[in-house]
Amino acid sequence: MTRAGRGPRVLVVLSLAFVLASAPAPARAAPRVIDLPRTLATLTVDAPWVEQPAATSPTSTVLELAHPRGVRVVLTRTDAPNPQAWRAATREAYVDELERGFAAAPGYRRGKRTVTLRATIPTVDLRFERRLPDGTREQVVVRLLLYRTYTLALAAAGPTRAMRAARRDVDRLVTSLAQPAPPS
Repeated sequence: MTRAGRGPRVLVVLSLAFVLASAPAPARAAPRVIDLPRTLATLTVDAPWVEQPAATSPTSTVLELAHPRGVRVVLTRTDAPNPQAWRAATREAYVDELERGFAAAPGYRRGKRTVTLRATIPTVDLRFERRLPDGTREQVVVRLLLYRTYTLALAAAGPTRAMRAARRDVDRLVTSLAQPAPPS
């Protein structure tokens, strides 16, 4: 084949590649903001998440979601005061105490923990692994909003492979649980 014969074919391939690259991405369903009961906090739920009927039956369960990759999410509200979380001098010790509750899980391995104030609400983000009774490992991502008189806890959990595959969706969901900023 001559050099002249290859030119148009290369041009067609490059043109096709350009058209495919410039085509708009398939549209995702618009995220929906869920106003949670008995709190000012909101949660933004993207398309892949499917609301599940509350299977755990405690009255503290606010919402349950499932991801097609096998990740489960539970949002709970617990009425209990958190005065130590609101004082800078006692906040870290209080969060250490909260984490000890999670660390009681068999095979607990902490990944990352951050403690911040978001719209004046003490917020704890915790990522860890635990071992299930059948010996498999599960990754867990938790966000705690420590209000003065109650706690909102969002926990996402799933097999390590599922959590890695859905990481962006999980992170977007977990970080969307927040108290709206006060008007300025």
